[in-house]
Amino acid sequence: MLAACRGAPAGGGAASADPPTAAATSAPAPAPSSAPPAAASAAAPAAPASAAATPCGALGCLAEEYDAIVRAGPDAVTAMLEMIARLTAVKAKALLARDAAAGKMVIAYGGALHNDVAPRPGRERWSFGPELSTFTGGKYVELDIIVREFIKDSETWRALPWYPHFDREEHPNKAVLFNPAPGSYVLIFPRSS
Repeated sequence: MLAACRGAPAGGGAASADPPTAAATSAPAPAPSSAPPAAASAAAPAAPASAAATPCGALGCLAEEYDAIVRAGPDAVTAMLEMIARLTAVKAKALLARDAAAGKMVIAYGGALHNDVAPRPGRERWSFGPELSTFTGGKYVELDIIVREFIKDSETWRALPWYPHFDREEHPNKAVLFNPAPGSYVLIFPRSS
């Protein structure tokens, strides 16, 4: 099974194969942390020496890939989004292909859109979700982890499929789980204060 997680800086976590369709639980809000989850960093092999001086060393990108982003000029953000999705897919598939990975979960944490199972039109190259879903035979789970206080009434948030069903005042002290599409889950933390 493969779980890919993304979320706000205060979150982290994993997905299970069969989470409930919609739920509210009494789970406490996690303590903020600036460190990545141990499962994600422990599973990743060391980056090549040539990537050590680049901002993408953890993904194992080569200096040439980073240089291509720098040279992309006004298209640099798009080039970086595509590179992150591509390298994450390569790394996750390599980890899943290991004999020791049989029956285990690989977690990829990070990104605001890279793990989408069904990316919005025009954003397909920014997501590793469809490729990893195919690679795992459909055993891929997208989990978006969101700090409740970050949710605003803005165009960006309103564009998300679960937003019309979210009521900030309903279950403020409980975690809320949405299942907006098959293999796609959104976990909203309880109010932090």
